Amino acid sequence: MHIHVCETGEQVEKSLAEHGKTPVEVLLDTGVLRSGTILAHGYYATDHDLELIRDSGAGVAHCAKTYLKFGDVNDFLLRALAAGVRVGLGTDGPCSNNTLSVFETARDAAYIAKSARDDAEVAPIAELLPLVHRGGEILGFPNYGRIEEGSPADLVLIDPAVPNMVPEHDVFANLLYSLSQRNIHTVIVDGRVVVRRGTLVNIDLREVIAKTVEIVSRITNRCYDGPLQRY
Repeated sequence: MHIHVCETGEQVEKSLAEHGKTPVEVLLDTGVLRSGTILAHGYYATDHDLELIRDSGAGVAHCAKTYLKFGDVNDFLLRALAAGVRVGLGTDGPCSNNTLSVFETARDAAYIAKSARDDAEVAPIAELLPLVHRGGEILGFPNYGRIEEGSPADLVLIDPAVPNMVPEHDVFANLLYSLSQRNIHTVIVDGRVVVRRGTLVNIDLREVIAKTVEIVSRITNRCYDGPLQRY
């Protein structure tokens, strides 16, 4: 099950006013807070909420870029990890995260955590990088995120011979802080190559772009005359 929860402070305040409970407590009462549930955001979960999420076995998709874009910085990620909550990364929707890059989201998660605490040493690389593949683990895929026999053959091969990845003082620092789309050499999904040398293998990109432009035009023509975004 997937549900947005505690996305804003106003949502929590409204829930407390109307129900006397936080949104997380409401989910607990209704049986939604359980293993197999993915909570999008959770950004304004209280410390008690985080304990409930941890004990329930639910997971949280942390959408850091959304909050950086909204100018809303808090220490949710650090509190959640300290509480033992299973946290993965979410890219949210295209309006909130224009690139939909999980690697960029990991970098933003580090930035927002450091900014929230005004401390460059929090959210270290070893703590942030595993979040990139933790989504599969939270969803219950066995052996996900490992390169070993019996694990899903889902792999992303990174090309380090690109200027933004040089010099390589620390390969893990480069992966978190320097990586961009142009470094993606090969993507393998369940044993099938879907990207080779940075190019989609089974998708006609020109057709996708043309179809996207058509759909966007149809949507905007049905909307009011104002811009879809004002920032």
